[in-house]
Amino acid sequence: MARRDEPAVVWPLLAAQPVLGDMRVRETGLVVSAGPVLLGLDVNAGRHLLVPLGPDEPLREDRTSHGVHIVDRRLLDGERSQRFADVACRLPHLAELFNVLVDEMLDSLERQPPPGPAACHAVLERWRELLEHERGTLLGTEQLAALVAELWYLREIVERDPARRLDCWVGPHGDRHDLRRRNMALEVKATLVREGLLVEIHGHEQLEPPDGGQLYLAVMRLERIDQDGLTVPELVRSLLEMGVDRKQLVDLLDRVGYRLTDSTAYDQFHFQVRDQRLYVVDARFPRIIASSFVSGVMPRGILRLRYFVDLTGEAPVSLPAHELDALMARLAA
Repeated sequence: MARRDEPAVVWPLLAAQPVLGDMRVRETGLVVSAGPVLLGLDVNAGRHLLVPLGPDEPLREDRTSHGVHIVDRRLLDGERSQRFADVACRLPHLAELFNVLVDEMLDSLERQPPPGPAACHAVLERWRELLEHERGTLLGTEQLAALVAELWYLREIVERDPARRLDCWVGPHGDRHDLRRRNMALEVKATLVREGLLVEIHGHEQLEPPDGGQLYLAVMRLERIDQDGLTVPELVRSLLEMGVDRKQLVDLLDRVGYRLTDSTAYDQFHFQVRDQRLYVVDARFPRIIASSFVSGVMPRGILRLRYFVDLTGEAPVSLPAHELDALMARLAA
């Protein structure tokens, strides 16, 4: 089979083509029994995945989701008419999410015997809840900086993991640490402050190691710049290109308030790494944990605890650079 082009690459190519009819199309490199699977761009810049159908092949149309429909469509190629199952993106703000959805549909069409519209229906059903989410408030600069740092470390771990697992990113599920595999955990902090190195700690459990394990603290100093820096959409795309489970990644991002539908807005937020440090969190590290209290628990009446750790001075000492690579490998194992 020919190499499959990524949908995100194809849409701009189609947009540059002259409009000769109501649909500009390009073959994906994937062929099913009724012919080549196409990507299409209509005259309103709407995006389509077009799966060819036989003349009498049944199709169950699906208009349940507001943003993505599967409908029966005929296209003319000269004198020849061809039926397609048309997976159509109906809302412009879903374009980035639709790219990911189409990628998964193409994978499913390639994998499942017999390939056909049923594979597209199954993928749409899996993604339906995320497609129906209402657009929320955009994340602020500090929240994006924190997410850049977490995704950077997640990418480092996934890159070393042949299985491309995302299960180590436990923070979105409410875990007290950001990244953990078995009894090894990494808490990630980002700061945009130019002078000093202060990190905010949330609660008395955040710097508690996992049971019987070891906790590390990664601190990344970021600076917002105009262009050519790290962005959240870029980090997300690089994880998707590595072959992680698309739905799992989008769901994790959704849990932390990041929507793929807002990628265009977030593309404007570029960050440059100015400093990066790794600490082992042990008895010598400055922290407030349960054992810091006489009773071994938070005093009654204290509802919330937040404090800052000053890492500006000589102590505590950050680990050498090779220790970070070793830790990433252990978290990937």
